[in-house]
Amino acid sequence: SSLSLTGKSLSGKSLSEGFDDEREEIDLANAQRSLIRTTTSKSDYAQNTEDLRQELESLGDLNLSDSLDPETCFDSFKKPESDRLDVCLLMPCLSKMLNLDISSTALQTAMLCLEKEGDSTKQGSVSLEDFRTLIQQVDWATLTTPQYEQDNSILSEDEYEIRFEEPSLGFKIRNSSSKDSILVSVVLTELNMERIGVGDMIIALNGVSIVGQVKEHQVLARKIKAIGRPIKITFKRRLMDATSSINN
Repeated sequence: SSLSLTGKSLSGKSLSEGFDDEREEIDLANAQRSLIRTTTSKSDYAQNTEDLRQELESLGDLNLSDSLDPETCFDSFKKPESDRLDVCLLMPCLSKMLNLDISSTALQTAMLCLEKEGDSTKQGSVSLEDFRTLIQQVDWATLTTPQYEQDNSILSEDEYEIRFEEPSLGFKIRNSSSKDSILVSVVLTELNMERIGVGDMIIALNGVSIVGQVKEHQVLARKIKAIGRPIKITFKRRLMDATSSINN
């Protein structure tokens, strides 16, 4: 569902960028309260960074990661040879930066911010500037509340999302007979038997739809491996397709 974003700027300038001898102003906005303003110079940068962190955390909205450095966080997830981040890695990257558990609903709502900025992520990736925009412009404190998820979930009644921590996912996949989707072919663990059905369709990875984009189970398996763990996979409940049983 299309939802308006009310978040204010959390950082007017990336803290990963250098500071020259001139005093520069850093604008930090609490996600639900008024803008916090401070000025900093190279000599008192470290102290002011810690003061700002404590101020934000004392207000109870955001628990920023210790580095408070978007560029370092971004670089830790992207491929070394690229200056862009695979959009399927955006959720864990933001989660690490903000110390928040970000759902598919929260991510898709936040991505509207990039569309407003003129970047629809059609390349399947985001730039460092996009990443900063998401940190600065989105009201993550609101988007990550259980109440928001309950009221605005993008998942339909027959869709569900599971977070996987272990290297083995505990199920196998195959192509559908129509070759246009990827289905669960075998469920291997007792835990998964309680939540995943044979024939369920995989529709998204880390909140990013793969429908119509990834049509081969081998390609999906490689993508899941490249993303690593943790990973959130979204499923759509579906009747078992009896043909083309190709196990991964």
